[in-house]
Amino acid sequence: MSRPRSRAVARAAQPALAVAITWAASRLLLVGVLVWVAAGNRPVREALRGWDAAIYTRLAEHGYTKDTDVAFFPGLPLVLRGLHALGADTALAGALLSFLCCGLAAWALYRLGSRGWGFGPASQPATGAIAAGLWLLAPTTVFTSVAYTEAPFCAAAFWAWERARDKHFAQAGVLAALACSLRISGLFLVVALLVLALIGNGDDEVWRDDWSIRLRDAAWLLLPLAVLGAYAWWLHGLTGSWTAWLQAQQAGWGRRFTHPKDALLHTWRAAQPESWPGRRLVAPVFFAEIVAMAVGLVTTLACLLRKRWAEAAWVGVQLAAFGTSYWYMSVNRAVLLWFPLFLMLGAVLGRPFHRRGRRGGELETLTLGVLGTLSVILAATWAWLYYSGQWAS
Repeated sequence: MSRPRSRAVARAAQPALAVAITWAASRLLLVGVLVWVAAGNRPVREALRGWDAAIYTRLAEHGYTKDTDVAFFPGLPLVLRGLHALGADTALAGALLSFLCCGLAAWALYRLGSRGWGFGPASQPATGAIAAGLWLLAPTTVFTSVAYTEAPFCAAAFWAWERARDKHFAQAGVLAALACSLRISGLFLVVALLVLALIGNGDDEVWRDDWSIRLRDAAWLLLPLAVLGAYAWWLHGLTGSWTAWLQAQQAGWGRRFTHPKDALLHTWRAAQPESWPGRRLVAPVFFAEIVAMAVGLVTTLACLLRKRWAEAAWVGVQLAAFGTSYWYMSVNRAVLLWFPLFLMLGAVLGRPFHRRGRRGGELETLTLGVLGTLSVILAATWAWLYYSGQWAS
């Protein structure tokens, strides 16, 4: 290989290498916080089994034993059960699985941004690298380091989107089916993919396709719907109710339909320190839920303004679900699912890297630096909240 060509290959590989380095660095950051917490007399095994991770590992080891257990989809517990049968500790296995899936999700984001399926011009690797890097360092990235569904779901959902954008809806349908085995968010993914198949996403040429092609693509989404239907059917056989999942959500977490205004008021009250005597760290997390909802609204509006109909549907449907619950809960974690947000940030902050000679762009570069620094600080703080057993959403 000639020297100029080898240099060109090296330059082309730099953004992908940056993503790999960020993945490794973000995981080391989380491991560092975990070790620090363990040094404070909280065993690693206990730190890894906090909150929902304790439920997923228990489901893997003992199955569904409580009425509220059915609120958790069986995909992750089944995988952990298989690993447990091989002798692995379920909490550690869940953490390692999340570490791997986190890398796969970041890779999908990198491809989406780099191939022009983000919000910037085509063939701009810096856009994808920045999007993936910011996602890896998101404030709630700790949930992609434990036995939660965030990392495996994002890996399946992001790759399903990437495959659908490349007009491989059969592969997208299979990946979406996998996502639907993990959490109810798979239903929202199906809705967004249906919009993508039938209407397009602003920059698509789907309107040039015959309706028979659009319907053929959309038909592959019957696969993930079948997974959701199978779980509902299984729950009916287990509980005798077709609404067992909703009932479990209401019984265990108070999730019931609430007027949006009341949902906001309930969350605002929960964000006041006096609402949690003796638990001073709970209120700030609920305030962050409100901030996360605002970020989601801005993201949805930006998608609509850019005529990104499918991506607006992906985020907007989730906001509708969160905004009509008793209060905003788990929205902080849901930000990890909002890949359009990170693609937009990558497109905006990556502009100076696309210019010939890379002149200018001081504001974007400064913003990227500040945003990256804040993300690291927040990610470390949130990791401490989770690993130390505090309320972490």
